[in-house]
Amino acid sequence: MPPLKVLIAEDDLLSQRMLVDMIKDAGITDVHTANSGAQVLSKIDSQLKPDILLCDLLMPGVDGIDLLRLLGERNFKGEIIIISGCDRRIINAACNVALHYQLRLAGSIEKPVDVNKLMRMLRYWGEMKRGAPVVDEGLTFSRDEIKTAINSGHILPYFQAQVDINTAAINGVECLARWQHPARGLMLPGDFLLQLTEFNLLDAFNEAMFTLALAEFKSLHQQYHIPYMAFNVAPESLHRGAVVAKYKQWVVNAGLDPANIVIEVLESDYEGRQELPVVALNHFRLKGFGLAVDDFGTGYSSLDRVSKIPVSCIKIDKRFVVEAYDDEVARSIIRNTVHLAKELHITTIAEGVESQAEWALMRELGCDAIQGFVIARPKVARQFKLWLSSMPSAMTRVGGLAS
Repeated sequence: MPPLKVLIAEDDLLSQRMLVDMIKDAGITDVHTANSGAQVLSKIDSQLKPDILLCDLLMPGVDGIDLLRLLGERNFKGEIIIISGCDRRIINAACNVALHYQLRLAGSIEKPVDVNKLMRMLRYWGEMKRGAPVVDEGLTFSRDEIKTAINSGHILPYFQAQVDINTAAINGVECLARWQHPARGLMLPGDFLLQLTEFNLLDAFNEAMFTLALAEFKSLHQQYHIPYMAFNVAPESLHRGAVVAKYKQWVVNAGLDPANIVIEVLESDYEGRQELPVVALNHFRLKGFGLAVDDFGTGYSSLDRVSKIPVSCIKIDKRFVVEAYDDEVARSIIRNTVHLAKELHITTIAEGVESQAEWALMRELGCDAIQGFVIARPKVARQFKLWLSSMPSAMTRVGGLAS
């Protein structure tokens, strides 16, 4: 497992010791502890930057709910796993608090802690870190640096497969932006997206990324008959005038059809907003684009809210996928979401699937497709084609593991 820094917030010393032992047994040696929420804040304010925070809810003084709120105000970037012996409904409420403050919630575990579930979560986020090195949170870029990266093609489209849950046939790919920085290595959009918006470079980034991705995808579409490419669009862009006409023209110029493109919007991007950009989203569908809601279940909306726009796909958030194996509440959320989606003729994709067991469970719960490390990590087009060439042997067994 790649190196991780873990901070445990637990006031019961015996439980704290057990968690430390579990984590060290997993090969993680950089483990820190705090007996209260106040100690957690003190450590983080002193520049401790844990990759993962294990957070109890019942702590003296600053309890778990207060801690989540204060972490949100500090823009805490680590993953959070809520661990508690409270009623499941209280744990779920705490999860909603974390999401309300736009924290990175990895999942929750009821006490007594299931060591296997904890290991799966740690392994998953360890794999995520290996694929995406954490960048210094204090790092900032100049406008010229970001503009140069856009214009010079240093921000590249990576592709990750989405496959049919029963046959393992590739339904489509998702385009994911990666900045190959000359000094900092590979960076995710979260490392520079806010500055794109701050410097008014979001539109330039979208055009450069989308047109480059279209050229790469056209080759995948023609050579390997991959039906569609999903592309994430930031909500700020959807309020621009004539945005749909621009995207359609770029697609046509690339020799593709809007039916080959799925526009993805993050549900959590609309946290607390009264209105989705309904006009733009409906316009995309009218022009023949697919429309997907990403990270479904983590934000403000619901299937009722989504019904305001003609969504073609719902992507179930990886948190529910990770928890579903051991948590009946998570399974029920997925099962009910899938059931209602089928009634509305909406496709469902489970995100973050990393094991054959999770693949089998998502199939049992009725999902249509999956995406995650169990299939393949995101790759640049050249590497993706090499992977496709080896796929027939790698995927002979449905649920088989690909690299």
